[in-house]
Amino acid sequence: MDTRSRLTLVAALVLAVAGCNKSDSGSPDGGSSTQSATSGASSPSSGSFGPGSVTVEWTGKFVDSEGDKQVPVYKVTNHFSKDVYYLKVWYYFYDGSKKQLGREFYERYSLDMKPGASQEMPLGQGKDKMVKGDVKAIQAVVVGATYADKGTWNGDAKTLAPEQRPEL
Repeated sequence: MDTRSRLTLVAALVLAVAGCNKSDSGSPDGGSSTQSATSGASSPSSGSFGPGSVTVEWTGKFVDSEGDKQVPVYKVTNHFSKDVYYLKVWYYFYDGSKKQLGREFYERYSLDMKPGASQEMPLGQGKDKMVKGDVKAIQAVVVGATYADKGTWNGDAKTLAPEQRPEL
């Protein structure tokens, strides 16, 4: 996909999905810095996209990215059988005692990941815009995606990413 086509796609997605960033707080236990939360994951070989088709795992690192300072870095892996272009993800933030500090929703444009590909990338917002508290672990839950051949998956966000995530 050339740059112009990609920019057109991004602009269309932005217009279609107004208010892509929202945040709220919660306080139960849960999560691990090295886990990607999935529920009812589908197998990439099954041909249908599902919660486990793309995993997003926090590396424990932060980098400056796109004007934001100290953005969390995640290892994103495409387990699906087709290219994945776009993700909708809820991020859960925990302190050192595994107390949930809050959660945030974020969408990633221009992902363009080939089947089987895995790469580290900054996602979300910088520390100064994240939930308040001493974040020691972040858990990511994919709740939607677009992929090759005009495929779209919108998971049940209320089930996959409840406001208060139980301990895994």
